[in-house]
Amino acid sequence: MLRYKVHFRNWENPIQEFIDYDEPEEFVEFVEEEKIYEGEAPDNLTLAFVDGVRRTELACYLENEDGEIFEAMFASVGAGAVYLHMNRLNLMDEALLYPTVERVFLVRKGLDIENYIDLEDLKFSVRLCKDRDISQEINYIMKEELESSTAKKIHDEGRFHIIFCDGILGKKLAGTSCVGYVKNIKRLFLKDTRLIDNLKPGQRTPILRVRNKDPQGSHLDKYVWYLKLSPTEKLWSLVRLEVFAHIPEEKVVQIANISAGVLPLLASQPFIDTRSPQNLLPIRALENALRKHLGHYSMIRHKILEFLNV
Repeated sequence: MLRYKVHFRNWENPIQEFIDYDEPEEFVEFVEEEKIYEGEAPDNLTLAFVDGVRRTELACYLENEDGEIFEAMFASVGAGAVYLHMNRLNLMDEALLYPTVERVFLVRKGLDIENYIDLEDLKFSVRLCKDRDISQEINYIMKEELESSTAKKIHDEGRFHIIFCDGILGKKLAGTSCVGYVKNIKRLFLKDTRLIDNLKPGQRTPILRVRNKDPQGSHLDKYVWYLKLSPTEKLWSLVRLEVFAHIPEEKVVQIANISAGVLPLLASQPFIDTRSPQNLLPIRALENALRKHLGHYSMIRHKILEFLNV
């Protein structure tokens, strides 16, 4: 049982989208001629999309005997994948892969709390946030633990032509051929933006190499390219794709060409999704399925309040 006084935070949106916080890579070189390249869409293509969702069940503060206040949160995190066989009917009941839900109670370090909080059929694992704030810790659990584990399982199966993972590729996926699908672009590695200005759906920029240096001096190289999902001006429909640089350049070119030819076909529309066109239709379907796996928000929140004797 919790042995602390609980103070509730003001209402906040329980559904939050993951945002990549860091883009530490630096441009190294072009690996292709600086021109626009046409995409391609082969027949019988099989794709997999990996993504995750997070939901705040209850945000609060805990106060100990000395009057110290600690931020805390009950949260549910889900991850999984959906496969897509191009030019065929894909039913979600069959296409959903490895749906996983983790329920966590996150609190700033310094509190003595049991490892788990049991709410009848719900179990929240307790996580002490040491080096990250609570929101970043939830993102870490979703992306670096659940999504990475799902992507590795699918990669090891070896039955998909391309596996798209949401956001910047983390080090846990190093050595795989997974493709990072970056929807939120904070900066461009291309100094000359004319290539991007002239892009049309079905085309891509040349592939370039970028380098991520860590404080210990080691580095991890990636291949990166950009494409547009819809015929809007400037950067509005732009996305960035990336793979680890251990993949042979010939294979990277093939992946880049397919991504440019296929992803615009899967772009969402504003009347369907406010995050269009970057939130692709398979990703939107996956997110909706994963949110169902999180369970009923009001019922879970009610159980938490009962546990806290509110």
